[in-house]
Amino acid sequence: MFKLLRRGLAAAALSVAAAAVATAPLAAQGGSISGKITDASTGRPIENVGISAELAAGQRYGAVSGADGSYRINNLPNGTYTVSARLIGYERKSVTNVRPGQTVDFALAQATTTLSQTVVTASRSRPEKALDAPAQISVISSERIEERPAVTVADHLMAQPGVNINKGGIAQANIVSRGFNNAFSGSMLMLQDYRFAGVPSLRVNVPFLFTGTNEDIDRMEVLLGPASALYGPNSGNGVLHVITKSPFASQGTTVSLDGGERSVLRAGLRHASKLNDKMAFKLSGEYMRGNDWEYNDRSEPTVFPATGVPASRAGRPNARDFSLERTSGEARLDVRPADGVEAITTVGYTRVGNAIEMTGANGSSQIRNWTYLSAQQRFSWNRLFLQAFLNSSNAGNESAADDRGTFLLRSGQPIVDQSRVMAAQLQHGFDVGKKQTFTYGLDYIYTNPRTANTINGRNEDVDNVTEYGAYIQSSTKPIKQVELLLAARGDG
Repeated sequence: MFKLLRRGLAAAALSVAAAAVATAPLAAQGGSISGKITDASTGRPIENVGISAELAAGQRYGAVSGADGSYRINNLPNGTYTVSARLIGYERKSVTNVRPGQTVDFALAQATTTLSQTVVTASRSRPEKALDAPAQISVISSERIEERPAVTVADHLMAQPGVNINKGGIAQANIVSRGFNNAFSGSMLMLQDYRFAGVPSLRVNVPFLFTGTNEDIDRMEVLLGPASALYGPNSGNGVLHVITKSPFASQGTTVSLDGGERSVLRAGLRHASKLNDKMAFKLSGEYMRGNDWEYNDRSEPTVFPATGVPASRAGRPNARDFSLERTSGEARLDVRPADGVEAITTVGYTRVGNAIEMTGANGSSQIRNWTYLSAQQRFSWNRLFLQAFLNSSNAGNESAADDRGTFLLRSGQPIVDQSRVMAAQLQHGFDVGKKQTFTYGLDYIYTNPRTANTINGRNEDVDNVTEYGAYIQSSTKPIKQVELLLAARGDG
């Protein structure tokens, strides 16, 4: 009896050993961790939750939950992982001692307080807490934006610390975060969803030409310090970044109607919907009109000169038109073919039918039929970010003899601006252990001012600008309370 029992135990031991030898190579080839994310209070699935699996040595792998809340992290080396789930508005959860092949589900509870907002401007594309950002960031939340009626994005910044707004009318405004303000604001870099938002020919910021609408703004981030390392020499006086809502995260239809003094009327519309679990789109539009405050500049002649202006204007009375009219809209398509991969295509358009805009030394201009068109393609894959965009501007005149578009009130001279800027940008980042992060990138910017000698004079044929830039930024945290930030950049 004892011999039979001993033989049985030996055979079982050999079987277990053989199974271990047979499965060891398979485990070494990589496995996966999967599961489902739900809301702890409702039990409903939650999409767009960031899932990370981290080894003790510091290697990290990630995925994003789908529309049904499910996720899967593939190609994991053998080892023991800490799996975490994180989404803005929910408390973070982690599970330790997880091995490939296991299923880990999360029921996330909604966060009752928000101690630090998430921003992307400080590191250009990577989301991070505002307190952890390597720069001073000020954020205007979506709640604040929804509570305040606004003609332009500048109205949301009126009470923002560290920001100076110079108002020249209902719609005319200049924004500065560092240094002195003036009538022709171009010192601050303005972005809309990572692309430039200024007029290409002079790189001047005109908030009235923004293609986004108030209903579609998710938040605004103001980088109050210089950001030249990541954004280039054009950002030495700070960055204003207007970020619009994702059609995946914010669906439905919103209609708004605002009215006020000076016969101001504004109507806005936004609609967003998912085509399927991997594609979503949104459409937004806005119409605004009103009558600006009336002011007559004594340096503007009462009668246009007889020469140097279009024939239809020569010798005619010069009177300001204080009416305002603006139409704008955007169309956007988001595609998420796989976890961690996203492609976003956006087209925006603005037409200012009538307004008055200050130009500095040349006085005020009467804006008529000024249009602004943008086209942008973004692509992200985990820490890799790529984008290309084209901005084009048209002041409404085909030549210096045209009288249908924008002109200077002091001289009657038409402004021809058919300028455009094209840019391509790349950024990537990676971690070395838990305490070291590197971010690097490349920039290409081509500015083509086409102004028929009305802005840049005789330099019209030699005013194209091609810029190249490269940068690298290092962030080291030897301890939790200390961060060493180093950055280098070259431009040509």
